[in-house]
Amino acid sequence: MNANILTPLVARLKRLELWARDHEAYEPTNSTCKVDMVAGAVTIVNNTETAVEFDQDVYDPDDLHSTTTNTDRITVKVAGVYICSAYASWQANNAGHRRITIKIGATVLTGNWAGGDANDPTIQGCAHQAELAEGDIVRMYAYEDSGSDLSLNDATLAATRIA
Repeated sequence: MNANILTPLVARLKRLELWARDHEAYEPTNSTCKVDMVAGAVTIVNNTETAVEFDQDVYDPDDLHSTTTNTDRITVKVAGVYICSAYASWQANNAGHRRITIKIGATVLTGNWAGGDANDPTIQGCAHQAELAEGDIVRMYAYEDSGSDLSLNDATLAATRIA
């Protein structure tokens, strides 16, 4: 092989090796997880804030969620700025209100409050950006005050590191 071709390649490999040595503790800038509730509707007790449990990982390359233990949480492994989002679909019922909330630990990050509908499911979504630390726990809570227990038909929670 021609030495003129190899010289720039060898130089690049040396630079890459130096970079790798300097960045041994390098963490990827993107840590992400999206979980879904697929086993069927869950009952949300009237006037009771309930942490939603998720039984399926839509994607979770960094193992931030378990489908067998503490299924109500996404646990941050890499500190940074995250976008957290949630979605919910409630059974049709025109009485009272529905609320979904994303919390980091006990602190409310964001939420959505909506009235019920007699003919169609109430669909809610919310998202917010926050700086999270390693070990922070992201949860979605559901609440309703219809006067009776209601079904939460579907729910999704996601957290993605953006910086």
